[in-house]
Amino acid sequence: MPYPAIWTRSQRGQLSADYESVAFPGNTFIFLHKRRTQHCSYFRCAYCAKALKLRIKRNATRLTIPIVRASLEEGFLDNPDNPFHRHFCIDEKEVDTTTYAAKARYIYNKVKLELLDMPMTPRQAWLQMEAEVIANFPDTLTQQEIIRRLPTDKSAKRSFARRSSIGKRNLVEDLAIFGKDYKEPVDEFEAKNEFEEDDLSLLLDAGLVEDNKSPDFLNTDSSKVPLDLLKSRSPRPPWICSPGREKLANFFLIHRECRPDSPHFMVFSDMMGINLIHKCADIVCDGNSSFYPYGFAQLYTFHAVHHSIPEEAHLCAFALLPNTSSVAYIKLFDIISQKLFTEFGDHGIQKNWHFDNQLAAINGCKSIFIEDIVEGSEQKTSNFAKLWHEHLNSLFFGKHPGLNRFIRTMREELSRAGLQAERIFRPPDFITSINLDNIEAVNNVSYIKEEENIFDYPSNNYDNYKTLNKGMKITNDKNSINVDDDHSSLHSCKFPPIHQKSRKRQNESSDGN
Repeated sequence: MPYPAIWTRSQRGQLSADYESVAFPGNTFIFLHKRRTQHCSYFRCAYCAKALKLRIKRNATRLTIPIVRASLEEGFLDNPDNPFHRHFCIDEKEVDTTTYAAKARYIYNKVKLELLDMPMTPRQAWLQMEAEVIANFPDTLTQQEIIRRLPTDKSAKRSFARRSSIGKRNLVEDLAIFGKDYKEPVDEFEAKNEFEEDDLSLLLDAGLVEDNKSPDFLNTDSSKVPLDLLKSRSPRPPWICSPGREKLANFFLIHRECRPDSPHFMVFSDMMGINLIHKCADIVCDGNSSFYPYGFAQLYTFHAVHHSIPEEAHLCAFALLPNTSSVAYIKLFDIISQKLFTEFGDHGIQKNWHFDNQLAAINGCKSIFIEDIVEGSEQKTSNFAKLWHEHLNSLFFGKHPGLNRFIRTMREELSRAGLQAERIFRPPDFITSINLDNIEAVNNVSYIKEEENIFDYPSNNYDNYKTLNKGMKITNDKNSINVDDDHSSLHSCKFPPIHQKSRKRQNESSDGN
């Protein structure tokens, strides 16, 4: 009779099988892989191995470590509670066999493996462990017991620092390989019209041209991307995080593949962007084939539309795709889905995903976000795409940017969009401390300005937004927008048809119910 096993990874990445004991309630045995045969594998108790070392130190009788058979398909083939050799780790006081210790070990090993891809300081790694405990175990007593058993000694700090250094080295090597494989081509017209060295020296001597030694951010070599550029500029907003995760550092680069044996693939977002995808009912997806670093095939962006402020969309995520195949889009939407589950535990409210007529992207979204509504219509998204592409043209001066400058510019755009979205979604701090049923408490709030209507916060922002965007005027035709020449201040794009159709659909569904 097979027994269920919880498959995990050890500190060295070795396959491990955990078993919550029935004969010893409240204890969990951890079995590490010993050897493999044709039909099954043999595992030995890790706690008994630790207890044996302690017995050898004090010259006690040597006992045999219990071994059980297990397979990935069927679980334990032998009873882990009653193997051929008994568990003597239960009698060892210095060995903690409780379930809390097993959970702490699992989270510790998980964070250590994550450091190889996303390096962080030992302090940040410990906060990551604490946040994982709070997010996965809602009971307060369980949280305290597991956190108390998390390793805090010097060996754990050294292990975090060592793995973070390996992760940083891998990240630098990946970017160096990318810069070595793809060099930005030189424009032949510009090469023919460059000044000769003698002509340039004459102009410098005459004072007609200044000798500017500052770095040229327009032609930055992609192989010299600093690691600080891959971090978010803003901290993690605590008011949108689940309990315990507000202590974590904000993220920016959420996925990368820059190995020489695989296509280059990079996905960027931050906590505010993931929150927008989680809460907003309309997500506009757009693929741009004109403004992206060399070595990639497309810049793909996600904009979230919020109904409280009509006709405004916020940049919430973007990706550099290796190609435009169905596999690439499925992988992209799967990365977004995994990030949503990591931060919030679900996909959020039901969404309307708006695409152009690119079937590969539409099918990729449908395969991941099954419960959402996916629409493809180039006619509805053409106005939004036109504004967004013109804004990209103004950012990159109509050229393919280097990877360094591209990341820097798009990170600034993502930060600006996050600040604008924060004014919409973040409620005033003093509202949560007021009991609206207590009339005296409401009347005693004297620090609110008379001209500020705190209960109509989004509409106030919309009035300010309209005054700042007088250059954009909507014509009588709802599917077309007249745009002036100045798009340098465009950080949220107009997209009128989506709101009306989404509200109409919601009204029809409510009437039908």
